[in-house]
Amino acid sequence: MDPGAGSSNRIPGLTFSQLENGYFQRNPSFSAVHPSYLTSNYDETLFYDGKPIFRFRKDTNPIAEYKLQQAFADFGGFHAQVSGSNRVISIAKHPSNPEIAALEAPAASDVVAGVMRAEQTGRTFGRNAASIAHGWGASTVPMRRGRFGRSKPARSPPSWEVIHASTPSDGNADLRYLRQQRDENRFMRFINDAGTLSLGISANAEGKIQHQHFDIHNGRVLFHGF
Repeated sequence: MDPGAGSSNRIPGLTFSQLENGYFQRNPSFSAVHPSYLTSNYDETLFYDGKPIFRFRKDTNPIAEYKLQQAFADFGGFHAQVSGSNRVISIAKHPSNPEIAALEAPAASDVVAGVMRAEQTGRTFGRNAASIAHGWGASTVPMRRGRFGRSKPARSPPSWEVIHASTPSDGNADLRYLRQQRDENRFMRFINDAGTLSLGISANAEGKIQHQHFDIHNGRVLFHGF
């Protein structure tokens, strides 16, 4: 699924401006797909707070409405952004009536920041790096019984210091391969083209992703979060 692709003239679509003005209405004929299809359907999609991000090249470029409807059915809503800007809106189930859509325009400040950060990660480290950091979550890790009967994950990510000192992954490698390596090792690292910035990615036992932007030359963390 390419959330940034505009729909053709033959496929009904909605523009960012139309979404911003409340044109999106839930279509009850769309239902959530089986969980086994989600990874493939949203393979390259970026997420924030559990909802997919649709990026519009301009506020007048449409995205196929069926993609928006399916995302609403699958995740209970989505975010939309005009590329390269802080124009971000959120559409979610109405708190008092989940059968209708509620618009938040502009989106909450933390959502705006998170959506813009996902876009910036792609610009700095590449599309695949952004998908690993902000896309589909990692697989879960089984628990094992340790000393004194306490349970702990069978595999855990190393410290951030170890992650940022590790060999960086090739951002041009196949995305499915990169995701497999992240899930197996529970961490991954990318660097920018200039070799001045490091993107560390850590996956906990539940599959939740944390990422950290690190300034290599100055030895300081620029951002840490989910």
